[in-house]
Amino acid sequence: MLIGHVVASFLAQAGFHAFTSLLPLELARHGVPTWEIGFVMGLGGFTQIPASLVAGSLFHRFGALTVLGLGIVAYAVGAACVALAPSVPGGLVTLDAAARALQGV
Repeated sequence: MLIGHVVASFLAQAGFHAFTSLLPLELARHGVPTWEIGFVMGLGGFTQIPASLVAGSLFHRFGALTVLGLGIVAYAVGAACVALAPSVPGGLVTLDAAARALQGV
């Protein structure tokens, strides 16, 4: 059971950092100003603080697998936002910011 938690944690962090390295490149390629890229990228780490407080109470109330499942859903929705962002007119920064916030959760 512990190995499964370790693998899940590793995959979550690997995915988070993969987006951390690739998302600024996508935004820069589309001509987004540097300050907006910094804002979007900072949202991921900033949302981890309040999300951890909420996740801690959910963990004690509903268990680890439920919280992990909610995190997976939030991450999948964030990944979908990144995938849709270039195709939505004017939604690149907005959807990427929403994706980073969800990925921080």
